[in-house]
Amino acid sequence: MRCSIFLFTIFCIALFTGTGLFAQDAENVEQVGRIYNKWQHPMRVVVDNDLAYLATGVSGLQIVDIADPENLEVLGYWDHIDDARDVAVSGDYVYVIDISGVLYIISVVNPEHPQELGFCDVDCIGWRLEVSGEYAYVFGRNNDLHVISVSNPENPQEMGSCNTGGDKGVAVSGRYAYVVDTGTMATISIDNPEHPQIVNYCHFGETGYDIAVSGDFAFIATGLEGFCIISIADPENPREVGDYRTGGRSYAIEIFNDYAFILNFEYNIANGLSVISVADPEHPRPVGYYATPYCAHGIAVSVDIAYLITDCLSTISVANPQHPREVGSYSTDGYVRGVVVSSAYGYVADSECGLRVISVTDPEHPEEVGCLDTPGEAVDVDVNDDYVYIADSESGLRIISISDPAQPQEVGCYEPHGRITDVTVANEYAYLVDYYFDLRIISVSDPENPEEVSNFDTPWKVHGISVSGGYVFAACGERGLHIVSVVNPEQPQEMGFYDTPGEALAVEVHGDYAFVADNQCGLRIISIIDPEHLEEVGYFETEGNVSDVSVFYDYVYIADGIRGGVRVISVLDPENPVEVGYYDTPGVACGVARSRDGLIYVADRTNVGIYRATNLNVEHLDKVSTPNKFALFSAYPNPFNSTTTITYGLPQPGPLSLHVYNPMGYRISTLFEGYKQAGFYTTEFSSKDIPTGFYFIQLETSGQKLTRKVTLIK
Repeated sequence: MRCSIFLFTIFCIALFTGTGLFAQDAENVEQVGRIYNKWQHPMRVVVDNDLAYLATGVSGLQIVDIADPENLEVLGYWDHIDDARDVAVSGDYVYVIDISGVLYIISVVNPEHPQELGFCDVDCIGWRLEVSGEYAYVFGRNNDLHVISVSNPENPQEMGSCNTGGDKGVAVSGRYAYVVDTGTMATISIDNPEHPQIVNYCHFGETGYDIAVSGDFAFIATGLEGFCIISIADPENPREVGDYRTGGRSYAIEIFNDYAFILNFEYNIANGLSVISVADPEHPRPVGYYATPYCAHGIAVSVDIAYLITDCLSTISVANPQHPREVGSYSTDGYVRGVVVSSAYGYVADSECGLRVISVTDPEHPEEVGCLDTPGEAVDVDVNDDYVYIADSESGLRIISISDPAQPQEVGCYEPHGRITDVTVANEYAYLVDYYFDLRIISVSDPENPEEVSNFDTPWKVHGISVSGGYVFAACGERGLHIVSVVNPEQPQEMGFYDTPGEALAVEVHGDYAFVADNQCGLRIISIIDPEHLEEVGYFETEGNVSDVSVFYDYVYIADGIRGGVRVISVLDPENPVEVGYYDTPGVACGVARSRDGLIYVADRTNVGIYRATNLNVEHLDKVSTPNKFALFSAYPNPFNSTTTITYGLPQPGPLSLHVYNPMGYRISTLFEGYKQAGFYTTEFSSKDIPTGFYFIQLETSGQKLTRKVTLIK
């Protein structure tokens, strides 16, 4: 989804060669800070003493203090991972497997600041994980078991593997691993880690979904059949000894003392926790039940508390197994969907919580200073003057005064019969995208009384828009880019279209070009000189799924979904765009914005990440064609305290001068004066012998002048 961008002046990122970028998680972009810590999809939970460790999808590893079950608190997190599927803990180490089959070993000596020690890339689709002694056992969705030596946590090594025939649930006990799948439990000898071998099978009823081992018994959650109990007193000759139907679909099981704790659901009809006495394994009997509001995915039990994960972490007291009751929970509902930055504040569209206002004066420690709970689902945001405009889904457009950012107040609203998914404000109009194929134009000259002036019924679904020069540029999914004239807002008219190769989700217009985020085919650059005859002039394909795009001068910033993060593209030559930096963000990059101080803000679904481009150089300029226009880029860094670098481009040979002036208009330095061939150039400006303040860099050639402001801070 397009995230509206409100930008002022911005520093320029110098250029860098694009070779080899995908070999690392980041190149020339660093994380400065982040705010919010939402859990994308809690999958599994394990408990060790006073801490719970959760695998939460792209949100990675979350560490929760459970010393007080009624007041849970997140202590730390580690999210440099694709998609965390399972977690195990042993001593001072936590082990996490992601969906791409990478096993990570994390030190939690300081749980507030977990540190990655090592990893092992396993050839499987990561699904389940167990750790016992000096070995980790990774089970893949392709029915295979991998044995990893973790005796050296900084250098884990795969020892051996075997095909198990199952992948639904796994458990390790002593010299054996037990794997369940459709109607069978495989017993695997792990005596020789280099050659694990299946020694026998035990057949039971329906599909096995989870397994827990306690003493001489294996307990298997078996879907509609509840659960069954397998004797493993002789592991190579297992046999079923008991079963029990829970009344729902049993998907997860945990054993503590003489009780089985089973999570079951029946499509939101019979969701709950069943407590079954297994003191006599051949005759299990029910003793208690707790109904959960949602389907639970994982469970861990410690002492008198059961820890359930649905979309949150819940603590259920089972001190009295006959009457389990909830005593606490920790929820991170909602997703960060959009962010826009203006002045010293960021404005965030949070799908659950509405508008969040964050102070970014100190970007390393962003802080929420205000919030307003909108009635619907906030999915996009824009800002104009002292007002924030929220696309609030079924609740329409919400107009919020931010004259005091700490106390945002709703002053007006527009509630159509539809679902507003995108908002852009230009001049005195708000342009709304309605999910049901409408472009709505709303007069907001009086923010307290917004009024619809026209409704353009499009034959195509609009995903994102940009407004420029009397035109609305609409990203229309599989229908590509469409242009609608709004010179007369009361009578919008379609002017032209371009059929992009994939699915156009967002668009940003700058100068003579529309930059389209194509979900399947990356960045598309469209010439809009003639709105009735659009033409693609260049493209840059990414490895992710582009969902948003922001442009400033000759640079494009892309939110590239779950696998791409944020990417910085130089479009000095629109026909040959070049990647100059990227950062593989921990969440799902769905919105991107740039602030006046040059920082990159990413709405990452699970957080708002703040990034800075660093260590960029101009090595790739020789590979880019001669600039097509006279250009003076903003200095970097800016502000600066000793030296700043200035980059400029000359489209043809000629005389050129580069001077520095103070605010009074006096020339204080000549950086260059003479003749230059066409091309790109850089030079440095030193702050030696001049006081703190702001100055102007002026580039002049053949009657053309360009000026940039720089700020010196000593």
